[in-house]
Amino acid sequence: MINNRIATPDIWVIARGNSDNFFGHIGKPEGSIGFDEVKTDAATVQELHVLGKSMQAILPRDAALPAFSIKFYKFDGSMPDILNECAQPKYSTLCELDIDGIEATFASDGNNSVICKIELAYSVDGGCGYEELGICMFFTESLINGFSIGPLSIKNLYGQNIIIYDHESITAICDYLAFVWNGIQHRIANRPEVVKTTARRIRCDSKIMKKKESPREHIVKVERLITLTIDETEAPVVEIPPRVQETTARLWGVAGHYRTCTSGKRIWIKPHLKGKDRLSGGEYCAKNYRFCKEGNQ
Repeated sequence: MINNRIATPDIWVIARGNSDNFFGHIGKPEGSIGFDEVKTDAATVQELHVLGKSMQAILPRDAALPAFSIKFYKFDGSMPDILNECAQPKYSTLCELDIDGIEATFASDGNNSVICKIELAYSVDGGCGYEELGICMFFTESLINGFSIGPLSIKNLYGQNIIIYDHESITAICDYLAFVWNGIQHRIANRPEVVKTTARRIRCDSKIMKKKESPREHIVKVERLITLTIDETEAPVVEIPPRVQETTARLWGVAGHYRTCTSGKRIWIKPHLKGKDRLSGGEYCAKNYRFCKEGNQ
């Protein structure tokens, strides 16, 4: 089990009002990074949190998914009760204040750190609002098995008489997010196996399938599919016509993963870009990573 180390309160006070240039902290120009999306429910988020806390801290340079965003909202069931509870400010003077959602955007920089932008959705006194809370940094150290967490820039909402966070709540949010980030990296690198059976297939030339364009939403199930062909004496023969598919995405990312060579050796494939525009740059086609519970078909 790992433990995170949080910067002292005076560091968080100093960070108020600093530059909130997210890409400036990453060290890359805006538009040069493609961000994928992670979508899941509250129960799976909590599982990822537990996994991230129980496993060794992954170095940001070894992240399987180096840049992505994730949203936690009460209304759609993606915000765990534990995160919702720790996100509520303990010393706010606003009446009926409730943090309803958190949006986090992660990116690994060139200094082996994870830069995290945090945004909060809240309701108060019958109304609602949305604020960019600030930018924090997670990084690993050789002396601890975990992440050191500190602020880079925090919005000085106190000066605007808006108190939607305090030191206790903002550090609790960052602590939780660091474990979730670690859990996501472990799950993507070591995807749970799903076994399915299939009938025997033969190719026929009698029909040509209609060209099929890639869907607008590129969904990736975080699982490793193992397909087994059932016994030949029992397996029906299914005729599969030739498939003609046209890929419309010109630039997309491939998450880091392990590959087993023919020799049996297992090697790590780093995250990389694919597509016709991978060298020249272009509009990034984001993937939507869906986390499936282990054992689900």
